[in-house]
Amino acid sequence: MKILGRTQVYLFFASIMMVFGLSGCGGDQQGSSDGASVMQAAANSANVSAQGGPSQTQAQRSIALPPMGWASWNAYGCNITEDLVKTAADVISDGLKKDGPLMKAGYSYINVDDCWFAPSRDAQGNLVADPVKFPSGIKALADYIHARGLKFGMYEVPAAETCAQRNNLYPGHTNPMGSLGHEVQDANTFAAWGVDYVKYDWCSPDGTVDDQVAGFRKMRDALDSAGAAVNRRIVYSINPNSFHTDKTGRSYDWGQVADLWRTTEDITYDTGTPGHQSTPDFSRIVNQNFYGNLFPEAQHTGVYNDADMMLAGFGLSAAQDQTHMSLWAISGAPLILGLDFTTPVSPATMATLTNPEVLAVDQDPRGLQAIRVAVPQNGLGVWAKLLAGQGRRAVVLLNTTGSAASITVNWKDLGLDPAASASVRDIWAHQDLGSHTSGYTVSAVPAGGSVMLTIAGVDDASKIHPAKPVTHEDGVARYTVNATAGGYIDVTYRNEGKSSLKVPLILNDSVLTTIQLPVTTGQAQGTVTLYMPFVPGSNKLTFVLPDKGRRAPSIGKVTLIAAPQPALPPIAYEAESATNIIQDAAVQACNICNGHEKVGNFVNSDSSLQFNGIVAPADGEYAVPVVYISADDGGGSPRAMSVSVNNGPPVPVQFPGEGTWDFPILSSAQVMVPLKAGAANTIKFSVISGNYGPDIDGLGQAVSQPAKQ
Repeated sequence: MKILGRTQVYLFFASIMMVFGLSGCGGDQQGSSDGASVMQAAANSANVSAQGGPSQTQAQRSIALPPMGWASWNAYGCNITEDLVKTAADVISDGLKKDGPLMKAGYSYINVDDCWFAPSRDAQGNLVADPVKFPSGIKALADYIHARGLKFGMYEVPAAETCAQRNNLYPGHTNPMGSLGHEVQDANTFAAWGVDYVKYDWCSPDGTVDDQVAGFRKMRDALDSAGAAVNRRIVYSINPNSFHTDKTGRSYDWGQVADLWRTTEDITYDTGTPGHQSTPDFSRIVNQNFYGNLFPEAQHTGVYNDADMMLAGFGLSAAQDQTHMSLWAISGAPLILGLDFTTPVSPATMATLTNPEVLAVDQDPRGLQAIRVAVPQNGLGVWAKLLAGQGRRAVVLLNTTGSAASITVNWKDLGLDPAASASVRDIWAHQDLGSHTSGYTVSAVPAGGSVMLTIAGVDDASKIHPAKPVTHEDGVARYTVNATAGGYIDVTYRNEGKSSLKVPLILNDSVLTTIQLPVTTGQAQGTVTLYMPFVPGSNKLTFVLPDKGRRAPSIGKVTLIAAPQPALPPIAYEAESATNIIQDAAVQACNICNGHEKVGNFVNSDSSLQFNGIVAPADGEYAVPVVYISADDGGGSPRAMSVSVNNGPPVPVQFPGEGTWDFPILSSAQVMVPLKAGAANTIKFSVISGNYGPDIDGLGQAVSQPAKQ
């Protein structure tokens, strides 16, 4: 999500009023140095955007689901050819029969990645396919794929050179072949060829987030225009991370710009081996591409976080392939395979890729991403996804340790009534596991593996709270929501126009996202669901509806619903607060942290962070959650620090690692501390000799513990 200051929020509304002539909304009457860019972004995000052709089919009245298909890079890299693409299409579709098991399961896109183009453009500056590798040309290849009932995708970049060119992986193709400066021309070429999907890869170390937004938006606009001219919707997939050291995939609400966006770096390093371009690393799949893909507040209403092309069937164990599929499905991620289809797909791999119950979780109509719902316990995690319908959840119990372990999912963590029975089903085993109250325990989740369940229970009515309407002006609808932490809302609406609308939504005057409202008909209302990073207490929601007139869209009820509860506690004490004492450490930017900052660089013997002003209502023992980042895990010892309270003796505390430093995930550990009544307590974290400390986001509220008997 985009983070705005209060002045920027005012400028946002000002820009909406200027562009659409809406009534005034109030706000601080002052300027801003970056006002122009904010105003432009606001105006663009508020524009009405068609999400399909003029006919109002049922599919267009629903949100788009994450794409499923195949892409060439993981198997072939720069060795891709026309024949290899045709083979993939034939295997997926079973040729002109159009009833291959993968196609029947929902895999529909055939995407050609980098290294498809000729050494240079033609005399008119048009893109041309490499005549040796693609002798029939791209239009003929697209026709071949369409004849099999599939859709066709292509690759380009908003830079001068593609990623392969920058890495010198495509000999003889040194002329710049990126789309920089050719956006409209290339979009028109793609549309004329019959392209249904474009992957647009940044492939440059240069540029701010604003530069990236402008570059990606330029091609989006060109594709929208070119597609409309031929009545073809072109799915737009972007990667803002390639070569870009800032790794901006989780720093911006890319749903304003694209249908899906990469959140992480590549899932694998290239081997250069034809037919097996990629070597899978299961730890990388989990720690970088699954954990690093966590961005639930951005994935909603038909736009998706992209964890990268898959490596199932590339030599992982059968259990690892299943876990890989489970993690992508619970994430609601695009399922883009990378198999080498010149060799037969094993029955086990085919069964994994086509499991209908797992695919149903990925393709759930709500289109949401899972969140972690239980405080991580030394490599054990519980991830839950809100599914369509009443009381329905999907759960992955993940064990990243070296030994089988017991993991419990509690109904209260899923937003289910713990006193009511819920039915449990293992969707890999296709086995019903009975009805249970309170929760369910799997006694032996395999080492380095997972168990995937669906739960059907009763939503906890105590968690359901309607938002309070504050004002409904012409073009603006405001609500307040009381919450204890991040949560899910259902939004009912009407959109009687001819196409989906993109509607800006602002949370607490500082967080901007863009939701899509599919078309409704007659007096029917639509409902969309989204996760919002609420703060404890009262939260303000503002919807900006750009259209006016008889068919203007409207927002109806907004309801905080019973749903999975985030595991991490709300931050009560920020690490970077000016009231704390930071010694030989540093305040650092952090896209995923509270306040977008953390304290890190605990590497020297005197590095420390002292939290001041910790509140306790009475003398006693308290549990204080520490929210932190540490990617040091695997076979080594976890990072550790000593913790002292009110200048008392230091006690060592371990902080188990997960994720990667480039694509971190927030973790939590509890420290048990004695506190004094009042607001003068201090908690100091110091480096232990021979160890580094984790990066610290902050502390949660101290929770009193029962007195020891």
